[in-house]
Amino acid sequence: MLAAALLTLIFRPNLRALTPADWRSALPYGLALGLMNMTFYLALERLPLGLAVTLEFAGPLLLSAWLSRRPREWLWIVLAGLGIVLIAPRNDLGGADPLGMALALLAGGGGRCISW
Repeated sequence: MLAAALLTLIFRPNLRALTPADWRSALPYGLALGLMNMTFYLALERLPLGLAVTLEFAGPLLLSAWLSRRPREWLWIVLAGLGIVLIAPRNDLGGADPLGMALALLAGGGGRCISW
């Protein structure tokens, strides 16, 4: 929040110069970004950090695998998947909160929508 306030003071945007087309692209982007962050922080209230990050990253990785065409891309997907396996908690997930897991997956889906 402080960074946003400082950037606004230093690089104050001229909101009157924005066209309706600019607003139609900026508003959905801001809403998606806000939803992604909100769902991730809500997931962190219910899950350990490692599990929340792992679940958030799984969505974009699966979409990348779905859209990949070249063998080199598959190499990076396999390496990223290996990273998910290495960072995932090794203990029993029986006590993991299903709502927290759903929120982390939703945050991952929001991140993928933004970069699309």
